[in-house]
Amino acid sequence: MQRHRVYLLSLALGFPALVLTYVLVGRDDPVTRFGWPPLMLHLLVSGWLLLRHPHRVVAVERATLALVTALMLARMAYHLVAKDAEQAWLALSPGTFMGLVLLVVFGYVVLGTAGGLRWSVLVIGASTALVAVTVVPQSLAGGQWDVLVAMLRAEVYVVVTAIFVHALARTRDDAAQAHVQAQRMWDLANRDALTGLPNRRRAERLLTQHMGGEGPLAVLSLDIDWFKNVNDEHGHAVGDVVLHDLAAALSAAAPTGVAVTRWGGEEFLIVCPETDLADAAALGERLRVAVAACPLPNQLRLTVSVGLACRRHDDDVDTLLGRVDALLYAAKAVGRNVVCADEPAEMPAAPTGPPRQRRRGEAGDLSIQKTGQ
Repeated sequence: MQRHRVYLLSLALGFPALVLTYVLVGRDDPVTRFGWPPLMLHLLVSGWLLLRHPHRVVAVERATLALVTALMLARMAYHLVAKDAEQAWLALSPGTFMGLVLLVVFGYVVLGTAGGLRWSVLVIGASTALVAVTVVPQSLAGGQWDVLVAMLRAEVYVVVTAIFVHALARTRDDAAQAHVQAQRMWDLANRDALTGLPNRRRAERLLTQHMGGEGPLAVLSLDIDWFKNVNDEHGHAVGDVVLHDLAAALSAAAPTGVAVTRWGGEEFLIVCPETDLADAAALGERLRVAVAACPLPNQLRLTVSVGLACRRHDDDVDTLLGRVDALLYAAKAVGRNVVCADEPAEMPAAPTGPPRQRRRGEAGDLSIQKTGQ
């Protein structure tokens, strides 16, 4: 549950109890009598803010922490100054010291580890100073050492709690840092640094994972036409921008659940689980059009050739990729800027056109259907 919703729920449950307590015992001391109405007004305004502007939750947290702390220390000061040590102890224990513990914990929640530590020192220092300047002189004068010891013991409990909470906060920060570092290492191993897309290693793992499924699986290979000319005529820096922008265009055009990956160089591999041949062909055409329409530096307009095949019952990763690769070569051979899709497996095989050298070995005979251009 989001934080602002937790606070709204707490306010809905706690505000009536706060009002009832004020009605019953609100005149016991001037701090409660005059301090709680502003507190209740603040809580009402905070509730309205959290409902209408949830993004202001941090400001509400900090304002509430400061106001409650000020009221609690003021109440503590009133009882310590206006009453003798024993009466003050009876009025303050255990509620006020439990409240100090909650303030320490909430300070770490609101302000983080470093801010929570500073806040703990402030709260504990202020409350201890109040005890020191009021109860210590009375104990020296009247011998009320038992009350002083009890109050100091309560302060020690607050200090121990603060140390424990600080240790937990440091552990949380270390765990968060470790998670960030692990995510960074995962990205380095599985994500292409230039385009931000999953890299070849990640693509191979996705293919292996989906090859074990029962549903249809389509794979598309997209190769940028004449990309070498871009690097030769405009430089590799422009070529890098082109790759980045085209990767973004492909990702934007691909539906949810489809993995757009950088296979290597100017080639992209699209892994489409739960996608049949017709839908994959439509996707290939959509991606081809998205690339042709993508604005690029130096007013470049580029196209892609696309090879597309669906998994057959006897396919493994290598045979499926081999067939996709051969279809990509077929798209290049018939003029580029087209989608060459494998015909359904039950259709008779037909020659694929001019002979060509395959990158991954023989993929078998293919029958193709061409779209685009």
